[in-house]
Amino acid sequence: MKKGSVLIVLCAFILVFSVSIAASTVYINEIEVNPESTDSGNEWIELYNDGPSVNLNNWFLQNKDGKNYSLSGNVIDKIFVLDFLSGLDNNGQEIKLLDNNGILKDSYLNFDDNENDSRTWSRMPDGSGSFVFQDAT
Repeated sequence: MKKGSVLIVLCAFILVFSVSIAASTVYINEIEVNPESTDSGNEWIELYNDGPSVNLNNWFLQNKDGKNYSLSGNVIDKIFVLDFLSGLDNNGQEIKLLDNNGILKDSYLNFDDNENDSRTWSRMPDGSGSFVFQDAT
């Protein structure tokens, strides 16, 4: 292999490695489908980002009925809460997170919350853990 070819391969490896280190992953992190008192307008979903800031233009959340909740106009550094929501079902709610290309980034099925209290479904630990039903974080 010629010196020029080795240099090109080395530069390509460094570029790919540095891009993979800087890549962010955004997760559904916590969800309140049945808040205390009135649900309508009081439901919310928290997202968690484990890397550099991500522009959420044209990203959206989708519930099990196919209703989309736009995330456009927002940037997530670490945690972002989309609040004042309506239309999340207390029984068997499914939430999908899709990016600006319509690619599924995260999803979770069967959020059940029949208790009209402060408990939410949240990941433990943030971003990568399993969902548990507990007092809101």
